[in-house]
Amino acid sequence: MKRTILGVILACEFILLIVLFAIVKDTAGSIPSIVAYPFTLLSTGLLSLSELGQLGNAFATVLWVCISLIPCIIAFLYTKGRTALPERIVLILLSAVLFFVIYGAANPHLIAPVELIENADTVTVRAAAAISVWSILILFIILRLIRLFNAGNKQQLIKYLNLILCVLSIFYTASMVYIPATGFATSSQPGVTSVDRLISSLKIIINALPYALDIAVIFAALGFLEKAMAADKSDIEKSIQKLNFICGLALALISASIAVLNILQTLLARNLSSVSAELSFPLDSLIFVAVILLLSRLISENRRLREDNELFI
Repeated sequence: MKRTILGVILACEFILLIVLFAIVKDTAGSIPSIVAYPFTLLSTGLLSLSELGQLGNAFATVLWVCISLIPCIIAFLYTKGRTALPERIVLILLSAVLFFVIYGAANPHLIAPVELIENADTVTVRAAAAISVWSILILFIILRLIRLFNAGNKQQLIKYLNLILCVLSIFYTASMVYIPATGFATSSQPGVTSVDRLISSLKIIINALPYALDIAVIFAALGFLEKAMAADKSDIEKSIQKLNFICGLALALISASIAVLNILQTLLARNLSSVSAELSFPLDSLIFVAVILLLSRLISENRRLREDNELFI
């Protein structure tokens, strides 16, 4: 995917999520409903159809069975033989889980005790069941990626890496919006000073900053991959240097922002209603950027070594 198209997609995602979280009052509580929504919608439709009489009930049962059997049918239509056996097993498992989850979403008492359903929102119970389906889907995707990685050539592997980076950028954009949305919702409580709000706002921004920097690193990495796949590789060294610079800058900014926050909190401690002593670093972002930086450095050194060998020959 080209960077311009990805940029438009991320911008649309960013605006859509901001509008969504602005509409939804309980941001944290909206996540279970989003997770469970497809299954809730499907089960509600099947339940309404079954209440139309014997014919409607029979049609709803047929739809329920057919939808649940789709992964199993796909598993038996696989043509990759033994290499795809783990994926086929997971698809059959997915069918079995879908049977229970779709029916259970319409009848939550089959998933959880009646007392729990009466004392808690059924959305949470449905979400718990829906997560099992999503987790199996993720397992299937991972197994498929492993097989593709093992069988792919250089050009295919670069395309797969490009796709993974695009998916990561979509995830980081969602995280970049979700953290401030939930943070500002919980920080706007009565009885706090303006300095408290300032420090709280800075914490929220600093927690979201690594994801924004991760996206910048991804765009630089995609630029490098475009040069690597192009026929003319004259500018590839410049793209590697740009990627190295952005990775280094991202690592420095992530670490510096946390240090600045702790210094400000210490200097303004007299004006704060509470002081939190934390030494937390976004390890996932730091590891991601560090790995990209190391890979770019290894690629750069490998190119120089190859060029030196060619000159020697």
